[in-house]
Amino acid sequence: MPNVAFFRPDDARGGAVRWIACLWFAGCVFLGCWPASPQRVSAEAAPGLALVQVTQSHMGLPVTLRVYAEDPEAGRRACGVVFARVAELNQVFSSYEPESELSRLVRRAGQGPVPVSDELFAVLRAAHDLAERSAGLLDPTAAPLVRLWRDARRSGRRPTASQIEAARALVGYDLLVLNAEHRTAELAKPGMGLDLGAIAKGHVGDRALAALREAGLPRAMFEAGGDMVFGDAPPGEAGWPVRPDLAGWPQLRLANTALAVSGDTEQSVVIGGRRYGHVVDPRTGEPIPTRRACLVTAATGLVADPLATLGTLMPEDAFHALTVTHHPGATARLAVLGGEPSTSTPHRETTP
Repeated sequence: MPNVAFFRPDDARGGAVRWIACLWFAGCVFLGCWPASPQRVSAEAAPGLALVQVTQSHMGLPVTLRVYAEDPEAGRRACGVVFARVAELNQVFSSYEPESELSRLVRRAGQGPVPVSDELFAVLRAAHDLAERSAGLLDPTAAPLVRLWRDARRSGRRPTASQIEAARALVGYDLLVLNAEHRTAELAKPGMGLDLGAIAKGHVGDRALAALREAGLPRAMFEAGGDMVFGDAPPGEAGWPVRPDLAGWPQLRLANTALAVSGDTEQSVVIGGRRYGHVVDPRTGEPIPTRRACLVTAATGLVADPLATLGTLMPEDAFHALTVTHHPGATARLAVLGGEPSTSTPHRETTP
């Protein structure tokens, strides 16, 4: 049976979450979006193993590694090595770093195919595939629109219609041409951009956990914002405890899986009496009107990260169909939010 939990929180009068429908589905760019972070839950040390936690700043936010190690100092050294790898990957995927591989590719937009690394090609291909499957809702080429609305949030001024249309003319996953045989990527129009924020953090988490496992530290987890990747469970536990930071969402215990949370819960701006969120629909050039949070668990961060963003964008039935078809084994929980970010409002029940 397909497996999704879909619910909508009640308002302050009830205080409890009202489950609307439960289907656990057999499948479950960031477009400038930083998702709501699950609360950090500490684990206890076990005999013979010590919990080591190291946090550094990478990718524009705190990144935390937690590992169980027989030798705490060796665990800390291993975390240092992995964080060096995270920094290297940031220099591949970042749209903020002017000399990242992604930025260098963008500067060559309109100049033909560009050879790229295996890391960048793999993430570009995954992002392109998901853009195609979602009919362009999650599009890695949406960077011009992301920048436009990011500037609007900072300035408090809505972009003009001509600005939106100019940005939209530079957006389209079909304008990102990938050649697997030659491992090249091409942005067909000058002025195009790329934003991998909805997928790269999950991939970095996958790489971090793989490196820790290779170092002999399989009981580990990676956390960056709303993205987590889990290795083996803590000693004596069924999984790593995680409580999503949204009222009514249950605590989870996860191992050897990835989790991502995305949602229009905080970042927004009110212009002319109208609220604009931070998640942009590339097809219209406008922020999406629906306030929805989505939690996804999947085998890898490369899958969970973008699916969580898609869950905030796509109609429920379409999201369900895409997930069941292309990502069997993943799960999702969705909540529709209303009013101010801290306020929930009731919604009429629907059936799937």
